[in-house]
Amino acid sequence: MPYRLKLRRLTGRSHIVGIQNLLRDREKLQADFEQEFSRFFTQRAQWLAKRANTFEAPVKPLDELIPKPKRILVLSPHPDDELIGCGGTILKYMSLGAEATILQLTDGANCAALLGAEPAIRATARLREAEQVARYLKVDDLRLWGLPDSVFQVDEALVTKMRDILVELNPDIIFIPFVNDLHRDHVKTNLLLFQALQSIANQSNVFVCSYETWAVVPGNAYMVTTEFFERKATALSLYPIPMKVVDYIEFCARREAYHHYNIKNSIGFIENFQLLDIPSYMKMMKDES
Repeated sequence: MPYRLKLRRLTGRSHIVGIQNLLRDREKLQADFEQEFSRFFTQRAQWLAKRANTFEAPVKPLDELIPKPKRILVLSPHPDDELIGCGGTILKYMSLGAEATILQLTDGANCAALLGAEPAIRATARLREAEQVARYLKVDDLRLWGLPDSVFQVDEALVTKMRDILVELNPDIIFIPFVNDLHRDHVKTNLLLFQALQSIANQSNVFVCSYETWAVVPGNAYMVTTEFFERKATALSLYPIPMKVVDYIEFCARREAYHHYNIKNSIGFIENFQLLDIPSYMKMMKDES
């Protein structure tokens, strides 16, 4: 991954205390973020260039567009994607009474920090972290599929399994990594959802909300998560294995402060999304193929 820092240990202190000055310096934060992650912005521009005038809807608060969903389903290809992309939004919606299901698709065994570990440890270590994170978030419904990280295939059996969980839960919002992501598992997760949705008839009240991991989303919806960032950061610290490789607390702080400056013209934290109804999502996925 492109962003490597040694994990800070900030027991008893704010998770962002070490980078507060950087967050306050708007011009430096924006310039540094755009330069360091220029690949993300280039990839977004190329993706949008093929879809001229398709994604120019005004950006609106997600909690105004969908004020009180009864159930949200978060599709997380690897343990920690759910927090990186929409951890604050999960907490926000749960505070409004939503029931949350987090589906961890893979075992996360391909994490660089696990290279050289015993196979049994690699296959379970990050799932145990996911369980600890779910307990901290107070998410009662955690599903662990344990698919092999980076090598799972979207086949008929897996599509049926996804279809069954969609029918069972009937979520109001499905959170998923943006399809134009750098990680192939994130792209395959979209393919899996797309194929599962093809066999479900009534989808009129369901929305797909694409979140950011290793991509910059051409957003049309956002959630102000300033009041939830410390809890999101604490939850991220419960993923010590991937955090040995990438300091996701600082990464998320910088990215979400970047979005808050661009949208609200002030310091704070915003998670950025592309919100689509099912027909629009299905059309987008057909265009992808």
